[in-house]
Amino acid sequence: MTFATLSNISFGLNFGSFTTAISVFLRTTIKAHPTLMMIKRLLSQNLQKVLFKNKAIILLGARQTGKTTLLTQLFSNKENVLWLNGDDADVRNLFAHATSTSLRATIGGYATVIIDEAQRIENVGLKLKLITDQIPNIQLVATQMSYGVDKMQVISPDYVEEFLL
Repeated sequence: MTFATLSNISFGLNFGSFTTAISVFLRTTIKAHPTLMMIKRLLSQNLQKVLFKNKAIILLGARQTGKTTLLTQLFSNKENVLWLNGDDADVRNLFAHATSTSLRATIGGYATVIIDEAQRIENVGLKLKLITDQIPNIQLVATQMSYGVDKMQVISPDYVEEFLL
């Protein structure tokens, strides 16, 4: 898979408890620290550049690194956005036996579909590919904790822009 980087800054740290320590640090300092605010702005700007380019966008990162917050800030004033959460059993059931027809009926009327906690959805990579292939006018955005990256690996780089937090 292709990983998009921000000015050669990598945001994906996966060193067990070290990742948790970084997450806590980011959560407690991002509001006050100018450098971290700049990183957040850079990530937001780079995300906006790849919107509506016929690719799914996947935000990967450890718990509590701001994936959902970033998307909320980017899309809160936008119209025609569907928010789905993989923690919700109804959302998982929606995707359990999804076909292109059922997905088109459910999400086809939206310009943007955001799937938060996508790693909770079984075979999520195949589902995202199905949406990207069969419903091309939708901007698909998914968040996923970095420990579940293997669930997304069925998606070709042709379909995805990834950002690490």
